Amino acid sequence: MGIRTTARAGWLVAAAFVTQGCRGHAQPGTDQADPQERLNVISNPSMYLDTGGFTFDDEASDYEELLAMTVTNKSHLAVHGLEGDVIWLDDEGHHLGATRFSLRGSVPSFGSTTFSTADGTMTSGPLRGGALRVTITFTHVDIGE
Repeated sequence: MGIRTTARAGWLVAAAFVTQGCRGHAQPGTDQADPQERLNVISNPSMYLDTGGFTFDDEASDYEELLAMTVTNKSHLAVHGLEGDVIWLDDEGHHLGATRFSLRGSVPSFGSTTFSTADGTMTSGPLRGGALRVTITFTHVDIGE
């Protein structure tokens, strides 16, 4: 009887691993993220969010401001309520300062959304000086639509 119990326990463990492995193959857009991914998205959103398509205020001569950006979400979870910092750098990569931003609207799972001050989906503060590059760091997101 000990052999059957051990074999049965082995099959149950194997089935649990297969079920766990299949869970990672959820279709994009489904809210099937595992609890660890959910925790990671909330605690370190920059790990799952990429940015690009930046538009800057080129008219101003004594300050810089980020006017638009596109955010790409690499997680299984839709996110909204994004906030963070724009780190302004010179052409050699030296830190010149930082400004805060917030984004209204959501970014779908495995999708992209463009946010802009012109349409009211983005707020961003100005930085005095002549920065040439930016790095975006997300400090807060909410999960869901």
